[in-house]
Amino acid sequence: MQLPNELILLVCSYMSNESLWALTQVSSRIRSITLLDFLARHHISKSDIKSGTITLRSHLFLILVIAHLHPIQTLTIAPDTSITLAPVRQVIRTWGGILSATSTIPEILVEPGSARYFTGHTIVLYFLAHIPQTDTRIVILIADGPDMHASRPRKTRPIRWQRIPSFAHSLEHLTPVPAINYLLAGILFFFIILICSFINCTSALVWLYRWFFGPAWDREARLRNDLWRHVGYGDHIRVQTTGTAFTFLTIWTLPPRSRSIRPVSGLGDDELSAAVSDINLNPLLSIWIEGEANIRQSDFHVFLHNHPDLKALGLRLNAIRPSSLRIPDASAITSIVSLSAPALYIPHLIPIAPLLTSISIDFHPTRAIRGAALNIPEYRRALDSVGSLAGTHALSLILSFPSDASNFPWLRLPNGDARTPEARLHRVTHLLVGGNLNGPAGFGAETLRALPRWIRLFPALKTVIIRPGRRQEAISTSEQQELLKAIAGACQGGEDAPV
Repeated sequence: MQLPNELILLVCSYMSNESLWALTQVSSRIRSITLLDFLARHHISKSDIKSGTITLRSHLFLILVIAHLHPIQTLTIAPDTSITLAPVRQVIRTWGGILSATSTIPEILVEPGSARYFTGHTIVLYFLAHIPQTDTRIVILIADGPDMHASRPRKTRPIRWQRIPSFAHSLEHLTPVPAINYLLAGILFFFIILICSFINCTSALVWLYRWFFGPAWDREARLRNDLWRHVGYGDHIRVQTTGTAFTFLTIWTLPPRSRSIRPVSGLGDDELSAAVSDINLNPLLSIWIEGEANIRQSDFHVFLHNHPDLKALGLRLNAIRPSSLRIPDASAITSIVSLSAPALYIPHLIPIAPLLTSISIDFHPTRAIRGAALNIPEYRRALDSVGSLAGTHALSLILSFPSDASNFPWLRLPNGDARTPEARLHRVTHLLVGGNLNGPAGFGAETLRALPRWIRLFPALKTVIIRPGRRQEAISTSEQQELLKAIAGACQGGEDAPV
């Protein structure tokens, strides 16, 4: 056929979708001319194909066609609600078969238009199980709420040990006669222990047989066993397959603007750290990394780079692995404006957050011979880092101290020393000081009386908030009023500063 391309396209414009698809199979020349026109009828443009971001509302077999033209990076499945589909499991099995014939798609989104087919906990996991993956990948579930859950590949189902029934401990109250109770309880309790031991031994033998001679544990059954109780209902489902050993299943109803990361049962510190560097929680505005997460600083910086819209960051003690801390380079700059972290992390976070307007620092105590003591060098380094922050806009500073420290920085101030770290905080106009980091007890009377002289070191304070805790009752009401006046007079940013 020697017709010009324009004429062929004109003829194709009068053809139905089925006829046009049949025409694309005639020859390679016809396919190259008509294929893009066929895809355009399904709202897939040439720019979509080049970008690798595809949205399909029907005819999921087009995944095979598009993947042959260009690798797909993000696939959004949003079928028209008017389309009547076959039984859910058959539909998902078909989707899985189509996806298994293509190269791995890093991100698959299921939008609300099709979420009605995933209303059950089992259906969501069934969909995940039929997306092609290797059997060695760890699945991490991120549902609505702060928790994360993991499903690690295993050879066989774990053993369910038979516990001693709770009623067995109440057998000693069968009759009013204690001696008879002890006799009957002893005999019955012995047989109960014998039965439970037999069941547990049998379970262990069955587990060993399956481990050495049985087939590998089915992925769908493993996911259902590990994650079924934690899968919630949501309108959006995201399956993210990373280049490493993780697959993330994220379920949410509304776009998650705030998340938290904490230790995950079944994952070691190195595995959790690697997972954090791979995870994609966009759009994300706020994140808390809980204590004992023990994430490597390098993986933490990759996470920040992958979430450019992040504005608020909170860290607990041991959220970042102390042995991995290094001064970051300029490539790690973020858009964070609110920061809360222990003093140990502040020198390593200030350089990557030049837009900060609010900083909260927790000063955790170190154990000394006479109780708890504040780490004064750490305190100075943290305040020096805040003082080195470039810019001219005002800063709000929150300092949280342990209530039982014996060496607060304002108790032993040198006379006439202008080199104190507080004197460099020219941008700090709002200060909140609390003594309840490790409990509600708060500051003692001697500690509160020494505060005005320390507050005078801040050169631009306009507002001061003191949270003294419960121990302020040791100061009389009249002395409290005098102390408030002294603190207000110590503010250098203006007269009659609010306290």
